[in-house]
Amino acid sequence: ASEGDWRCRVGHLDTIMTTKAWGHALITGGSRGIGLALARELAPRCESVHLIARDERAVEAAAAHLRRDGHSAFAISADVRDLTKLVATIREIHRSIGGLDLVIANAGVGASAPKAPSYAWEVVEAALTTNFLAAIATLTAVLPEMVASRKGHLVGVGSIASYAALPDSLSYCAPKAGLEMALACLALDTSGTGVDVS
Repeated sequence: ASEGDWRCRVGHLDTIMTTKAWGHALITGGSRGIGLALARELAPRCESVHLIARDERAVEAAAAHLRRDGHSAFAISADVRDLTKLVATIREIHRSIGGLDLVIANAGVGASAPKAPSYAWEVVEAALTTNFLAAIATLTAVLPEMVASRKGHLVGVGSIASYAALPDSLSYCAPKAGLEMALACLALDTSGTGVDVS
């Protein structure tokens, strides 16, 4: 397949947000920022929204706000850097509700002023885990089950930082570039399965 083929398969988020109703959705990093904005937009179109975030108070508040607006929302406090627990949590949600329809890997951390050089392992380890490994774990945790049921949609939240190097940004630019390639690979691997990738 050519580059154009997979880019056509990696759909645009605005189409997802405005034209489709969903069953059960899961969003990592759902307590604030882009994740919370996605949850607010998706909740009216979803049977349920499951928010995963590290800050227990913030994710509970986000879900409570959605419930006050009449939506079905659930808060899960978890650190996405604990990859084994993250995958187990997503699989348990998937099993308990009869299948996730939309999985959004949104959790991420930006570059911040480091106490050590920005390229030191002690600085980049946690950010690389959050921005890349946790995103891949989120996207693939129940992907075989989605493919088997021939339905589902995966979304990875990217960044223009994946296209150019920036100073003091190894832990952000590199994993975002890796996520871009991972989504391209997943788009090819799921072609014709009923699972979409954005």
